[in-house]
Amino acid sequence: MPASDASAELTFYAYHVREALLARLPRGGPAPEMYETLRVYPARTAGKALRPALLMATCAALGGDQDAALDLAVGVEMLHNAFLIHDDIQDRSLRRRGGPSLHVEYGEAAALWAGDAMAVEAMSTLTDAATRGGLPVATVLDEVQTAVRCALIGQAQELVWSKQSSPDVTASDYLAMVLRKTSWYSVILPCRLGSLAAGVVPLENRFVRFGTLLGAVLQLGDDVQGLLGTGDGDVAGGDLLEGKRSLPILYALEDGELAADLRHLLEEPAESRWSKTDEARELADRLENAAPLDRARRDVMDLAEQARAELALELVAAGPSAAATLLSDIIDYLSERCRGRSGREPGAAVTG
Repeated sequence: MPASDASAELTFYAYHVREALLARLPRGGPAPEMYETLRVYPARTAGKALRPALLMATCAALGGDQDAALDLAVGVEMLHNAFLIHDDIQDRSLRRRGGPSLHVEYGEAAALWAGDAMAVEAMSTLTDAATRGGLPVATVLDEVQTAVRCALIGQAQELVWSKQSSPDVTASDYLAMVLRKTSWYSVILPCRLGSLAAGVVPLENRFVRFGTLLGAVLQLGDDVQGLLGTGDGDVAGGDLLEGKRSLPILYALEDGELAADLRHLLEEPAESRWSKTDEARELADRLENAAPLDRARRDVMDLAEQARAELALELVAAGPSAAATLLSDIIDYLSERCRGRSGREPGAAVTG
């Protein structure tokens, strides 16, 4: 299945998860206008529901009924939406899923409330899903708490780096941060919950290496898009304005004249950086077809191949299936997000 077909499959999952999620959210109460803010991000059709798709496809690939895993998938998607609301505030993102960010449209106070409320609804949904599915509730909640704790630690580390003018960050530091911030809740958690839904109790390290690798592919795609302005709500040079130390930026900081110009911007105080949009955009333009970004693209291709090999090991006893094919094709779909605005293939030779 080409990556374009994987995108169509994700859209299919997104539709069903979105309908179930919206049906689950509360309405009314003493402040109905506040509860309506919970529906804003889930109702936008631009969301791909990657995490629910991973959960339900893992369940099906291991011989389970993916429809029976829908409620768990809804809970995980709620958790993701809670994170998005708070991330948009922290990152000063202006747009999300084709519309204004929640804090832009409704104000920061309402957005903070919505993020908190969505997180509570997520935990309630996951608990109810485990109970109805006859799954060990304590095990499900332990998996979720582990993932959330890791995400918070990783996000905290990234925020600290962004505030420091010249943090001593290496590629290894970055990948360790990605494991916590992205891999665990975006890939490892969905796959392990999908395994539970299929009646397969995950062993201690089940899906951890696969999720670590695919989570890095996912995050690197976000990093390239955040740098070039090609992702949902991203603007060119946005990650530079935030002071992020993503892998493409770390590689660029080793690149002669480009490194000097980058350091000049990144070492500005945080508030001062946000007035340098033209400078950040120019640096992003220079980086698009430069060697550091191509180096990051080659890393993506290597990580994707390693993830594919790990997936085969995870599913070797289950045998081939349409769900297993989808999981493999999600790897392609995520790696292709590292193309630049010119559509150049990840890992293609740099010219000029």
